[in-house]
Amino acid sequence: MPNARTLGYSVLYRFNLDHKPKWIIGLDVGHGIPIETAEDFDAWVRGARAELSDGGTPPPDVTYQKIVDLARQIRNH
Repeated sequence: MPNARTLGYSVLYRFNLDHKPKWIIGLDVGHGIPIETAEDFDAWVRGARAELSDGGTPPPDVTYQKIVDLARQIRNH
């Protein structure tokens, strides 16, 4: 994506092991890609979900519009 902006965020890994101690490791990630359009969402989110699914397809109910609607609903409450 030629017009992609880089973002920064932190990732927290938790290892829930049967034995103590439970480990928590933090990692700063210095880049990311903003999801601004339905096409971005399909490429990055639905594409990743498809790669990780057993059948090779993302869940049909995971859509950009449903996420946008949910965000609006949260903002309005």
